[in-house]
Amino acid sequence: MNLLSILSKYFLSYTSLFYWRNLIEISFFAVLFYYAAQWLKKDNQKNLLLYFYGYCAIAFTAHFLNLTTISYTLFLFAPVIAMIFILIHQETLQKNIIALKNITPAQQIHFDWLETIIKTSLLAINNKQSITCIIERKDSLADFLTTPLQFNAQLEQSLLDILLASSTFDQTKMIWIDTQGHLVGMNAIWKHQNVTDKLENIVHKLPQWKQEALFYTTKTDALVLHISPETRTFDIVMNGMIIDRMHAAKTIELIKKYVVSKKPQKMEAVSYENLSQKNTFKQRTP
Repeated sequence: MNLLSILSKYFLSYTSLFYWRNLIEISFFAVLFYYAAQWLKKDNQKNLLLYFYGYCAIAFTAHFLNLTTISYTLFLFAPVIAMIFILIHQETLQKNIIALKNITPAQQIHFDWLETIIKTSLLAINNKQSITCIIERKDSLADFLTTPLQFNAQLEQSLLDILLASSTFDQTKMIWIDTQGHLVGMNAIWKHQNVTDKLENIVHKLPQWKQEALFYTTKTDALVLHISPETRTFDIVMNGMIIDRMHAAKTIELIKKYVVSKKPQKMEAVSYENLSQKNTFKQRTP
């Protein structure tokens, strides 16, 4: 009987109206606390969550230790602190969203620059000059290339004529342009010049610019274009593939398809993998 009376007493106390009210209030504030902590956790720039935990810990500690003045001050200024947290977090969160989201504006690609560079290259070989251009597509080449002459100017025929006729132009280096027709730089070179050590021995028979272009076009979506007075045709390296002896019209057509397309082009070309496979096959053949 005593056990039943004790259980009934505790059961009635737990099912009382005051107990459920306390439970609902505690759950309400616990949910608010949880979602506030999750909201502050999204901030990657400033760790406001630790400051939030610290403020709550100091407030509860002051309350349990009966530090009346500190507890009253903290609870009195709690709305002000909350507004400061909201303002700081809102500004930082907006910056994070803007920085992480890559917005590509809808715009039509014009290929006037392509005809300009092809025409300039054809005129340059008449002056016994070799031209090597690297076309930056979507992958940034800033981490791979270095150039002493930076322009970031619209590519125009008159500008190219002046630069190619100047004494500063080095035909052993590259002209750096992007698919929007901007001249990024002149006399560009790869930052790491020892990449050819990672290629197969058969690739070492290729010219130096082709070796480097083969390596870097497997790492990026860049396209390397070259013409020399000896061949008087264009050589293209892209996606780790070499396309030799291209005439001007076919070169323009190919580059346009490559710039517009989202997938690698399937074409008759010699790839780095094919060169490696051919070399392995020759070594195994008795």
